[in-house]
Order: sequence, then C-alpha cells, then structure tokens
Amino acid sequence: MDENFDRFAITKNGVEKAIVISSEEFDGLMETLDILSCKEEKEAIVRAKRQIRKGQTVSLKDFKARLKIK
Repeated sequence: MDENFDRFAITKNGVEKAIVISSEEFDGLMETLDILSCKEEKEAIVRAKRQIRKGQTVSLKDFKARLKIK
C-alpha cells in the first residue's frame, strides 16, 4: 500500500476549487468519518487506548493459544 497518496488541486483563476485523490484514499477517509460519527465506536477507541496505556493487552500468540487457534 502506498503511504504517500498523491493529491491534485483543480484551480479556477488561481483559486483551489477541488482536490482529486485516489479512490483508495477516499474509501479510507469515508471509513474514518463513519467510525468517528458513531458514538459507540469513538468510546471503544478511547477504552482501547486506556487499556493500552495501562498495559492491559494480550499478544496475538497468547490470544490464539486461548482460543486454540494455530
């Protein structure tokens, strides 16, 4: 995945009127807006960040072991 998306400004008389971005970047922005517009999602993110700061995490290896997944 390209981390540096190109953006192109469309101008009229030297004033930016529109920006062209890749469909991948647009999809990501829409997903972000969707998540941030949902109160429950925002609260879940805040909870997760708090748990990370407190060290209340489980490694993927341990998580898979608990579920008996290889």
